Amino acid sequence: MDHATLATLRDRHPAWRLLASPHAPLVASFLHQVFVVPNVRVMSEADLAEALEDELFALREQIGTDAYSLTRTSSSKHLAHGAGQPLPRTSPSKPSRNAWRKR
Repeated sequence: MDHATLATLRDRHPAWRLLASPHAPLVASFLHQVFVVPNVRVMSEADLAEALEDELFALREQIGTDAYSLTRTSSSKHLAHGAGQPLPRTSPSKPSRNAWRKR
């Protein structure tokens, strides 16, 4: 891989954006606690949102009330798509083979 490819991936690939996000510790620890530790592979959105709210409440008690301050409905979407990044539009039903390169 060359430098330009890696730089583009860093800027546009969701996993790279997550790792570079200031929310990375929250997301990684939350996903580990909710899915890996109890060996859960499927969870409803409502249960996931509730677990996230519980985790945020606990973190705010530990590190301050303004930590990760978002509304409940926007928290999971915001964290899933990266802080400060616009939420993606719905993807087309048949994306082109190289659609990821156009971003």
